[in-house]
Amino acid sequence: MANVMIMCEARDDSTGYRCWTMSAGRDDVFVGVSRGVFHRVEVCVMNASHRAHRRGGRLFADWDAAMAAYKSAAVRAVIAQAKELAGA
Repeated sequence: MANVMIMCEARDDSTGYRCWTMSAGRDDVFVGVSRGVFHRVEVCVMNASHRAHRRGGRLFADWDAAMAAYKSAAVRAVIAQAKELAGA
């Protein structure tokens, strides 16, 4: 498992939204999770494609779907760390 460094964390207690920007290996990854009616996990790998197209990332219904969508061990480590921090 890759070493994961948290670069930024934000939370909104009124809505239950939490997000992190983390680094693992050469990958910088944004992970956000919202709770309640709009429960979802958002993952954005900040790579060349993200910088060129300025896309916001991908949305997933749960943590397992987010983990299954990525092959990179570093990105999967970041998602696992965010899940642990979110208390899920």
